[in-house]
Amino acid sequence: MKQYLRSLTSRTVGLCALFILFSLSSIHSFAQDNSVAREWNDVVLEAIRNDFARPTVHSRNLFHSSILMYDSWAIYDEEADTYFLGKTLGEFECLFEGISEPPNIQAAQEEAMSYAAYRLILSRFADSPPCRRDLLLCQSIDAKPGVHHFSCLNRLL
Repeated sequence: MKQYLRSLTSRTVGLCALFILFSLSSIHSFAQDNSVAREWNDVVLEAIRNDFARPTVHSRNLFHSSILMYDSWAIYDEEADTYFLGKTLGEFECLFEGISEPPNIQAAQEEAMSYAAYRLILSRFADSPPCRRDLLLCQSIDAKPGVHHFSCLNRLL
């Protein structure tokens, strides 16, 4: 009976170890393949964590960052329809006459999403207590290959 329990325990431990290794490798590979939108969402969430506790303001910040990045992506997609860009919502009108098609659509989408998120972070979190740390996060995203640099640190330093 004891040998059976030892065998069962060692199998269970072995299976658990394999599961943990598989999970960690999956998380690691997933983290390396994040989209530009995901990277900027992480920066916005980190800025919110570091800011004053203002739940309604931050829910609006998340909504606006989502709209900005979606519309920035949608203007280069033939089938997508923008949410706000080129439309009127309530009393707010956002004029847009279109944009010429770039040679590399994905790069243009990523640049537009990055610029939109960057400008939102600069605007909404400029007076945040740890603003410089949030801008370092911007710099880390800007430094990635294929993402254009917006020199977010130079504006405050």
